[in-house]
Amino acid sequence: MAAIESNTCGVSEIDLNDASDSESTSQHDDGQYLFDFTKDGDVDVWQEQSDTVRDVGMSKAIFVIHKNVGFRRAIFFALLNPQLNGAGFAGIRAIQTYNLTGYTKLQIKCRGQGQFNGFKVTLRHKGLNDEPN
Repeated sequence: MAAIESNTCGVSEIDLNDASDSESTSQHDDGQYLFDFTKDGDVDVWQEQSDTVRDVGMSKAIFVIHKNVGFRRAIFFALLNPQLNGAGFAGIRAIQTYNLTGYTKLQIKCRGQGQFNGFKVTLRHKGLNDEPN
């Protein structure tokens, strides 16, 4: 499996077998990066998915690029405001489809700060459960 460069954060990599190239991905050794936040434009396909779609929702998610002379990274920030009726979620979603035929592994590299160190990743297959929010 190809190593992920240390200056690449929040990167997903698909590995193994020969799959067809996609315009939305770039090749790296035997794998393929779906998102490489060290390059321009990679946050453009992401949008917020939070409880503000409901009337009582008050949470917020933000996904931006942070860069200086030494590095460029994607930063995800979520402010959760749980409500009694079950609202209280915030996240981001890549609004894009990928042809991953022939790939057998998914690798995600991310780093968290603060007390919470859990992440949830949802993958949709062939457009199933592809509701707007």
